[in-house]
Amino acid sequence: MFNEQKIRTVLFHLSVAVFFLGFPFILSSALGYKFNSRTFKFTQTGLVSIKTQPQSAHIYLESKLLKERSPVTISELLPGSYNLRIELEDYYPWSMQVDVQPRKITRVEKVILFPNRTNIKQLNKRSATYFYVDQEKKSIYYFNLPEHIIYESDLEGERFKELSVLPPWF
Repeated sequence: MFNEQKIRTVLFHLSVAVFFLGFPFILSSALGYKFNSRTFKFTQTGLVSIKTQPQSAHIYLESKLLKERSPVTISELLPGSYNLRIELEDYYPWSMQVDVQPRKITRVEKVILFPNRTNIKQLNKRSATYFYVDQEKKSIYYFNLPEHIIYESDLEGERFKELSVLPPWF
């Protein structure tokens, strides 16, 4: 009986110690704080809200793949800059650096992912310094500054032809 009372007393004191040691972490988490292991202080956290078109894109935060797919809200982020990358199969990837501020929501909500187009044609085979699109004539005019040549093509990049060679003083 005496041993049983000792065990209960030890367990009670141990439970009280665990409660008081864990209480700051539990309370700070409930109030939107997180323990920052770099500064050894409790720091207010922020959120990042991500919405993409189309949905169900993979989200990478600091090169780590998250379980959730877009749309998603990432919570409990310590203040600072994070590299964000969004990928979806058969679409071009999208990336940016987001700044998280304490007690604020960083919105990344107008992300449009463009489909991969493997059949896109190269408009010209030379370097174009300037170009001009003439909607009325349905033509694109290119000016190659190093060679002083003006080229023309239709809006699809077909029928590419040299129009004129300009004098070097032009």
